[in-house]
Amino acid sequence: FKDRTTPLAKVAIPPFLFTAFSIYTVHEAFKPSGLVYGVWTIAWVAGIVAAITVFKGTSPKVLDKERKILMLPGSARVLILCLLIFGSRYILAYGIAFDPELLTDTVPEMILLGVTAGCSGFFIGKLISCIRALNDPAA
Repeated sequence: FKDRTTPLAKVAIPPFLFTAFSIYTVHEAFKPSGLVYGVWTIAWVAGIVAAITVFKGTSPKVLDKERKILMLPGSARVLILCLLIFGSRYILAYGIAFDPELLTDTVPEMILLGVTAGCSGFFIGKLISCIRALNDPAA
């Protein structure tokens, strides 16, 4: 919730972890199909676009361009995203445990898949916003 100073390398870790986690979910919880991959890709790209749009007005401040140190504004976004990701995975696992037929690409599962992929994409979009801030000549 507070502003924090961080190197770009530290900002880059969660996007790749959550994206890998999301891809693992696709292969672990769903039958690979064009629909599953399509929903995941669309939601992931939508998450990236949403993050770039959200962070456009509150982009991080560059403190040291050489060492790639940024000042990130505090917010509850990351907490909310983590809760969405883990909550959707819990709901999916709970549902599958009680009804394995849910793996047949039903609407609720596609929504949960979309939430997980969208949140992962949001982290990638945040990273892109940070990279843009570092590459901004005015910074």
